[in-house]
Amino acid sequence: MQYSQQEHLYQSIENPAGDAGCRSFIYISIDSNGYKGSNYAEHNHPPNYQRTKRLLVLQKVKDRVLLEPTPVTRIIEDEYIKKQFEH
Repeated sequence: MQYSQQEHLYQSIENPAGDAGCRSFIYISIDSNGYKGSNYAEHNHPPNYQRTKRLLVLQKVKDRVLLEPTPVTRIIEDEYIKKQFEH
């Protein structure tokens, strides 16, 4: 976690694909989970589609947990079952 010059809390996501030597990173706002900026460096690896799918499922779980009284474990099971049927 880091603070920007305007005292906004953000996190730096470096090397999300786990590839050695990738110099690209982005900044995500902790409060809104929104894009804050990047260093605009070139990636030296292809996108990690499995990680992207996993993050999308986790975001759906977070959204539902905030809105529904359903137990978290049930929501997680539901979302992963839905994701399996999308293939």
